[in-house]
Amino acid sequence: MRFLTLGFFVISLGSSCTSWAQTTTLQGVVVAAGTKEAVPFAVVELRSKKIGTQASATGGFTLPLPQALTASDTIHVSALGYVAQQFAGVTSPCKLVLLPRAVTLEEVVIRAPVSGKQVFGPTARKSHASWGSTGRAAERGGFEVARFFHPAAEGTIQRVAYFISAHQECKGQSGAPFRVRVYAADGPDGMPGTDLLTTTMLTAAKRPGWHTVALNSGIQFPAQGFYVAMEWVYTAPQFSCSRTIVSSGQQAIHISYGQLLGCIEEEKQNCWYYSPGYGWRQHRWPASHSNGFINPLIQAQVEL
Repeated sequence: MRFLTLGFFVISLGSSCTSWAQTTTLQGVVVAAGTKEAVPFAVVELRSKKIGTQASATGGFTLPLPQALTASDTIHVSALGYVAQQFAGVTSPCKLVLLPRAVTLEEVVIRAPVSGKQVFGPTARKSHASWGSTGRAAERGGFEVARFFHPAAEGTIQRVAYFISAHQECKGQSGAPFRVRVYAADGPDGMPGTDLLTTTMLTAAKRPGWHTVALNSGIQFPAQGFYVAMEWVYTAPQFSCSRTIVSSGQQAIHISYGQLLGCIEEEKQNCWYYSPGYGWRQHRWPASHSNGFINPLIQAQVEL
């Protein structure tokens, strides 16, 4: 089995930070406007320098800073269920405030029942390769792998599923939590854009194989299609694993974190990944013995 390792707008509502300081580290906490409660697992990025990190479950974060920052270098903060914000001239310790995103309820249209429930995506029970995350990348957080879906009929997304590959040497990584992500395909060039989940959903697969997650409520999928993604979330060091890799006679210590997302060979490319500071990119990972590509084993279960 081959492994692929992940590498590493608005107007500010408010911040207790005032000006850039001559420091190499920015520390702070992300909180919600009004309640001042912590925003868990927010992504904090310095996009101009292509660096970023992910806040903890209690909203705290630490972001290494490069030298010679200018007024045009702003901190971009985003989190599921909140309006993305950017902050200029921040110093440690910071309190970055996000505004909860308003949820608009669309008009409900009653239709006669059609073909019922269907599963979109691959149904394989064995992976050809796997996506994973290095320990360092997981601590920074915010890394995602996504698959695109474009059902021909209208309907709602009821469940999503991920094929979790077995760790051959790192069995202790089973049970590591990861975040479920669902996006509309309304981003630049049809890439992941609007968050379709309004609440944070963490899950953990206890064993290899297909791991199904029921959404809190059905999501009406948009006409342009949607993406289902897996996000690696750093929660505890116990889900890290060190192993020795020998290549060309040289030994190296490799640290991996969290669960492995299985992949399969397919004729068409259907894999996107997100890195803080770099945004979404299409990954063209060619298959080893065919003219196809390696794509993530992710399903969407919809009700038509």
